[in-house]
Amino acid sequence: MPARRAVLSAGLAALVLALVVLLTYADSISLPFHFDDVPHYVWLRDQSLGSIWVTAEGRPYYRPMQFFFWKVYEVLFGRDSVPLYHGLNVFVHFVNALLVAQAMRVFTRAPRGEGWTPALLAGLIFTLYPFSYQVVPLPASFTHPLVVLFALLTLLAYDRFRTRGGLRWFASALACALLAFASNEGGLVLAGLVALYEWLFAPRPVRWRWIVVLALLSAAYFGWYQTRPRQDTDGLLIRSGETLLQNGMYALQALTLPAQPAGRALMDAGLSDHASVLITGAAALALLWVISRQARRTRHWLFAVAWVAGSVALPVLLLSHDYLINAPRVLYLAACGVAWLWAGAVAGARRSRPAQLIGVAVSIGVVLPSFVFIRQRMDLYHLNAGPLQAAIDVATLSGSDERLLFVNLPAWVNVPRPWYPIGHEGVLFMPAYATMAQFLTVNTGRPSYADALEFNNVTTPQAYYYGVYGPPIGYDDLARAIRSADRVYLATYTPHAIDLIEAGRLLDSASVARGGVAAFGGSVTLERAAWSICANRLSVALDWRGAGSAPGDLHVFVHLLNPDGTLAAQHDSPPIMGLLPFWQWHAGDRVRDVHPIDLPSGSTGQPFTVAVGLYDSGTGQRAQAALMDGTRPPNDAVPIATFTLSAVTPDCDQP
Repeated sequence: MPARRAVLSAGLAALVLALVVLLTYADSISLPFHFDDVPHYVWLRDQSLGSIWVTAEGRPYYRPMQFFFWKVYEVLFGRDSVPLYHGLNVFVHFVNALLVAQAMRVFTRAPRGEGWTPALLAGLIFTLYPFSYQVVPLPASFTHPLVVLFALLTLLAYDRFRTRGGLRWFASALACALLAFASNEGGLVLAGLVALYEWLFAPRPVRWRWIVVLALLSAAYFGWYQTRPRQDTDGLLIRSGETLLQNGMYALQALTLPAQPAGRALMDAGLSDHASVLITGAAALALLWVISRQARRTRHWLFAVAWVAGSVALPVLLLSHDYLINAPRVLYLAACGVAWLWAGAVAGARRSRPAQLIGVAVSIGVVLPSFVFIRQRMDLYHLNAGPLQAAIDVATLSGSDERLLFVNLPAWVNVPRPWYPIGHEGVLFMPAYATMAQFLTVNTGRPSYADALEFNNVTTPQAYYYGVYGPPIGYDDLARAIRSADRVYLATYTPHAIDLIEAGRLLDSASVARGGVAAFGGSVTLERAAWSICANRLSVALDWRGAGSAPGDLHVFVHLLNPDGTLAAQHDSPPIMGLLPFWQWHAGDRVRDVHPIDLPSGSTGQPFTVAVGLYDSGTGQRAQAALMDGTRPPNDAVPIATFTLSAVTPDCDQP
């Protein structure tokens, strides 16, 4: 019966953790490669299974285990897998949560089948550690789940060695430690972390000689690491006192993160970020210490705090403050200690009925806000990914030598109000050091000739913050880029979505369209008009020919008219969604100008007419239109189509 109870308890804990991991991160599998994924996979494709173990030339860090699994898949299948690599991150995160829970049982020396309640809480706190949002959805951050996986296996194997004997367990601990070092250089602190266990939890007497062996292995690997060819970096330079203070405050925030929304409230009341973190952090640590002392768990408190301190020591000492607050993924190893600290305090308070109720309330207060925080960031991921996934789809369907131009793609998005006093809490998707062509090549597996630019004249502020990817340019440079492109796409921003719209392109000026539709003021001719409907959006493509730079600032209007002639919907802009206005045209230019219109709801079965024309944006005066038979349409609006919207969703072919 006890054995069956132990299996059931462990199975239930694993099931709960699996469900929470999936609820939190399962949709990350649908994200494309992004951020550091791009330079990682560009570099990896020039490597072999052997070279990744001896060199990191071109990369700032030597982390062979990070690349090993990816390279094996590349060798076997000849390509990278977006869903598989994302899924690998999610799976290892789940395994790490299980190991954090098991380590919690080791620290409490729970009898078989018992101690799973605090262990499960530790696993949940680790699973939902807020700043892991920059680890689990990003395959390039696989280095962090890997080092935690092997660090925890090292710790558990060493515990088995010290409690049950058997040199094979010590050998297993050394092997796991070596794999941790090869996963991330931050794993070199592992000897110190295992020494903490030896001091606080191992059976007496303390056996430091085993720790010395582990330290010697760390030193030997560090010597090997230093000889590996890699990209020049700043080296091992201790930061200035000011930076160390700033980084130290960020580390204190990381340790007491479940309480730090209160620190943000103190900032709103007028305190500085450092003062808010210090007051909140000191109060939280003092409270956790009191609870631990009353429960006779002070060793647990010391181990958890020291684990966090040891885990963040290298980042605090060596990284710039700007890098650290933009890379909370480096806190992933520290999240183990945070989980043990807070779960241990709740477990220590479970001595009476009121204390149990308080413990449940605290557990919910720690776990639930963290889940909400991460899901907010996952929404940001998908908001940012929307137009970039559309760009991948465009590149996949385009010819291999087509030159694609993308304007105003989002590089990053963020919420307007942060949760915590220090740090950036947004999502970076497109770093400046990766090109658009590389992004598309990594995600499609085929060469790309794409470019991306920022054009501020057509950006609009939103309730969320965002940054635009690509170098900022003006009208003249943009016109040259459009003339060099085969297709032009524009990202448009709304409160709840970022869409990628085909804006148009230049056509062959040497060819002449048959017939024509209408002429406007003698300076512009509408040669052809076409339309299509996709996902309740009408797309109207207008082919124009210009006689030269048109007078004034002419805008194109595309009106969707009800049967009685009233306006149902419209889209107004200069050609190519405002990117190539008429005053930028050359004599003889032929331009395909695409206008999207969202169809009104409840319009199934209703006939509509589409009418187009030109007007001066300064005066509102419409340009005189003449049909090809010489007649003038009413209101200088040229009807180009009449249709009735079917209840069946039309296909999404481009016009």
